[in-house]
Amino acid sequence: MQNTTTFLRLTYCGELLTVAILAAIFETDMLPVGTIAIEETQEYVFSLCSVIITLICIPLALKLMTFKRIHALVQQSEQSYRTWALMRIVLLSVPLIYNTLMYYLLGFNTSCGYMALICVVSFFFIWPSDGKMRYERESFGNQEES
Repeated sequence: MQNTTTFLRLTYCGELLTVAILAAIFETDMLPVGTIAIEETQEYVFSLCSVIITLICIPLALKLMTFKRIHALVQQSEQSYRTWALMRIVLLSVPLIYNTLMYYLLGFNTSCGYMALICVVSFFFIWPSDGKMRYERESFGNQEES
């Protein structure tokens, strides 16, 4: 159990560190901000994609372990839990990285920036711990039966 939690924590911190490094690269002008020169309609499409991706991925990631089929798989083995917990981290990392990139590449697009902040806040709800692992592997099935 400790190996799984350690692996998930390293992955979790690695994803946040990746985004922090990405932001630092843009903030220190190692990469130029606003390099995608596009029309307003194209910027609107990128912003809309940002919102849609965020609105799909966050609820899915936060609710992932409560789906009956996934919960049944998670109860079978610790390796299965590790796989699905990693999937949850990835489900939040993809929109976070996309939103951060679009924020800088579109020249400080505020909607992408806000979506990135929402993703960061959502990350705090999936911190991997031993207690959370036990809870997610055992108690959801008991709640559904009652």
